[in-house]
Amino acid sequence: MTRAEAVAAEIRRRIETGSITVGAKLPSIRKAAEQFDVSKNTIVDAYDRLVSAGIAFSRPGAGFMVAERRRQTPSERP
Repeated sequence: MTRAEAVAAEIRRRIETGSITVGAKLPSIRKAAEQFDVSKNTIVDAYDRLVSAGIAFSRPGAGFMVAERRRQTPSERP
């Protein structure tokens, strides 16, 4: 597991357990890099993974936010 995958998994876990709530702003890239003791590029990669998974979204000028959970359509279900 890469560092970016590990960071994304930890943020996802925090969202699922409720320690980070829907609509909450994720830490800035710089702050998250300090918190997780990784490079800013690693955080950018982790946040991009969360965006791709529909867990977070980017708001230009405001940063990254936790997305509302959307219901899966029947074709998306396993």
